Amino acid sequence: MDPSQPPPFPPYPPAGAPPVGPYPLPPGYGVPVLPYGAYFQPDPAPPRVWTVFVAFAVAFIPGCIATGMVAAVLAVILHGPEIFSQADGGPERFQALMREPAIFLPTLVAMQVVLAAVALGGAYLSPEPMRRRLRLGKPRLPWYGYPVVCVGSLALGYSAGVLIELLGFGNQGTLHEFEQAINGMRGCVLVLAAAVVGISPGIGEELMFRGYIQTRLAQRWPRLLAVGMTALLFALLHMDLVQSTFALAMGLWLGEVADRTGSIWPAAAGHAFNNGVATVGAALLPNIDTGHALAVSLPVFALCLVYVLCRKVVPPEEPVVVVQGLMPPAAQLNLKSEI
Repeated sequence: MDPSQPPPFPPYPPAGAPPVGPYPLPPGYGVPVLPYGAYFQPDPAPPRVWTVFVAFAVAFIPGCIATGMVAAVLAVILHGPEIFSQADGGPERFQALMREPAIFLPTLVAMQVVLAAVALGGAYLSPEPMRRRLRLGKPRLPWYGYPVVCVGSLALGYSAGVLIELLGFGNQGTLHEFEQAINGMRGCVLVLAAAVVGISPGIGEELMFRGYIQTRLAQRWPRLLAVGMTALLFALLHMDLVQSTFALAMGLWLGEVADRTGSIWPAAAGHAFNNGVATVGAALLPNIDTGHALAVSLPVFALCLVYVLCRKVVPPEEPVVVVQGLMPPAAQLNLKSEI
């Protein structure tokens, strides 16, 4: 070999070999000299944040369309096309139909299916494993932590509901419509409603918000800002001033639970428990002494909050680094766009 020429470029390193270099540039060489088997690994680009807002819009708009289409189709099937006639009450009649379990419950499921599909689709397109991208791993929480999270979620939900009543907003908004839809349910219908209202948002909304959105925001933003932004988007999804205020408080609580357990499963359990018990309570116990109930629910939530805040934060794992320098052709075929 001509000593005036640089040595040939080393072959690709074996799979799994750690990166080595760069090394000092000797005089007369145009590129840094690397030892045999070494390669360059540039600093990874920070994970993208704009994708979570795109995912939110993609889930929000089709979700609204899906719920409207499901409600309209079921209304026509159950009551005929004349339900949309202005002579029969038109919008008022359709709003009353939304309180029927046969229409209300499927529309709720339709929105949650869209949310879960967008979250799972975005995680599939990510170079990170889906379990890590959505924080689906085993939570760092003892068995007795689950009842604490569930009771804390219920205490917060009930406290917020009582405060809404005391402020004079109890007869307004989506929460009032929900109570009207649930009131009077008994037996198997009530059990089915509690299961649907509890489980479907507990899975769909937690996959989307605490799983997909908050995990990515926490990789780029300060933790509390990530929790707050996720809770704000969670509130915007509900599209109602009263319910959105309630959802904001619940989103902050569930965001802390997810961050301090390292998984969305405790938050999903608390979310489902609150919704399910609230559904049964709205049907069977519509009239409770709000003053005495608030005096119990607030201290209970405070104790559960202290328990959660005393746990260490489990930060989301860093995203998988995609080396954009020299890589074996086989590795390049497996690259995915980071979403």
